[in-house]
Amino acid sequence: MSYPDLIRLFARYRVAEIQSVQEYADYCAGNLNSLGFRDERDKTEMAKKAIEERLDNQPSAKDQVRQALKLLQSQRKLEFERYYDLIAAGQKPRWSTEQQNYFEHAVRIIRSANYFFLSFTSRGPDTPGADKSINRRYWQFIRRTIRLATNSDRKERNLLADAIDTALRDEAIEGFYYKRHENDNSVVERKLREGCESCLVFLQLVDHPMFHPPRESNYCQIEYELARNFISQTGGLDEKRILFIVAAKEPADLPDPDTVYAPYKEWVEHIRRNSAVYLPPVPDQSKDGVNKIKEKIAGIVAQVKAAKKDMLDRVPN
Repeated sequence: MSYPDLIRLFARYRVAEIQSVQEYADYCAGNLNSLGFRDERDKTEMAKKAIEERLDNQPSAKDQVRQALKLLQSQRKLEFERYYDLIAAGQKPRWSTEQQNYFEHAVRIIRSANYFFLSFTSRGPDTPGADKSINRRYWQFIRRTIRLATNSDRKERNLLADAIDTALRDEAIEGFYYKRHENDNSVVERKLREGCESCLVFLQLVDHPMFHPPRESNYCQIEYELARNFISQTGGLDEKRILFIVAAKEPADLPDPDTVYAPYKEWVEHIRRNSAVYLPPVPDQSKDGVNKIKEKIAGIVAQVKAAKKDMLDRVPN
């Protein structure tokens, strides 16, 4: 913001009284003819008025935090930073430490609009030149969910992940889905870290190749650890915010935690423990099989929506 003292002054004084504050009068007089000042002043006054109307009559600090988050959601593509700065400077210092921490955690999610992070693997093993195994196993569901894939896509991409992302976005849920990892490693890891450390729900599409001992960075494990740490920031791990979608029929199809590559043991145990969603393959024409997968994906969509609502309802007392 070009005139940060406007935030400081409006955060300290109510709109109804600020005109009589000498410091504000002097500040306006000194900047009135400066480029963009009048517009910044008017926008800041409007934002502060909206904050007062929404927050000042709330019965408790908890309700204030909830309303502040709702207001920021409404402003995400408009004046988000102005509203955030005013709330952070004005109302936030009056809240408890737990409420302040929760507010900042939720703000990070709202600012990014990463209501989900979709983790997946495009690793093999696959026969050179053939379609990826996961695409063959779920082809009938994939072809009914996303646009016609090219031969190259079927050989190189995880199209089941594409289909899950499509199902979420069709329900107007925004999130982070980084389709390709073939890039400069430092760029990829930075983007993935930013996505994981600002997500509401971590979704991981689990497939056997992600548990093979790595020859290079295993992004699925990195994403899992980053998201788990971020989700744990506000008082322990919220299991409802970590959802595993397993490309297999049943838990027995997963690796044995006692024989899997040792650094992955806890990760596999978490998947087994977390009542993961299992997707039986439908490589051939099977309307019932496709419908069952659609029902399970719809359940995932509902859980993400519930978590989005829960974020506003779980403000600490």
